[in-house]
Amino acid sequence: MFIAPALPLLNTLANASVFADPKAEDSQWGLGNVRIRVDGNVLDATATNSFILGQGRTAGTPGTGTDLSWEASVSAAHLKPVLAALKKATGTATVELPRTGPLLFTVGGASFEVALQEGKLPNTDKLFPEHTDHPAVPGFSRFTPADLARLGKLQDYTNVIPKKRPGQYVPPSTPLTIGMASSPDMPAVGTFGPDFRILIGVRRGIVMPEEQAAAGGADWRLGADRSSK
Repeated sequence: MFIAPALPLLNTLANASVFADPKAEDSQWGLGNVRIRVDGNVLDATATNSFILGQGRTAGTPGTGTDLSWEASVSAAHLKPVLAALKKATGTATVELPRTGPLLFTVGGASFEVALQEGKLPNTDKLFPEHTDHPAVPGFSRFTPADLARLGKLQDYTNVIPKKRPGQYVPPSTPLTIGMASSPDMPAVGTFGPDFRILIGVRRGIVMPEEQAAAGGADWRLGADRSSK
């Protein structure tokens, strides 16, 4: 049985779930799933929509015997009740993987069974470079609004800043940092705090996109008929 504090475990599971594809079919090698893996005193969770991959980790108390090392694939949708319980928990959360049957999450005295899913992610660890020293790289990267919206769902549940009044802007306590790789065929590497890392298959080019080249200048107003408006 692996035991971990509730909020760090919430960070790992909730943020990994962000990158699962809710529309993926079962045949798409588990794109709608989250791989949960335990190795000694560390649990990590990984999910991807095939363009962005997110992986978080949580330190905890290792199990004994056959529970020292295991992995399982679960549906991101089926994890939602567990995440809701973790958001309300203040103590510790326990995760147990029997030899057969579903994953059993025990949160604050309540138990949640999450069925195991077919299909496993390949070895995603080897996709991360050994060194993330990304120098300044000339060129341009393109992100769709959907890509940015997905990245914007990341939250640090261990550093929640309460709002003083409705509508007040509260700056995020944990920045999302993205480093471009030195080679154009390598993905960007991102981090969200010390225990969450991201791979982004950016669309990059060395020539300024036409839209950016025309983003300034006198022609932006599209003609003299708008110059006085």
